[in-house]
Amino acid sequence: LLKGAKQEASKRGYTLLESQDGRALVSAAALRPGQDVVAVLHDGRAALRVETVRVDAERAGGEAPA
Repeated sequence: LLKGAKQEASKRGYTLLESQDGRALVSAAALRPGQDVVAVLHDGRAALRVETVRVDAERAGGEAPA
């Protein structure tokens, strides 16, 4: 079921972000500069490296780290 949901989301134009071991990344606060991640697109995958992270304090439900 999860695999099908990922495929349907990517067909609608969404890109999913995963850790190198396949865990879904859903929060900017969990990312670190230099971290390797994987973008899952409708027709394949792309290996990416995080350069900077900006947390939106309103969406994160608190204050962004300094």
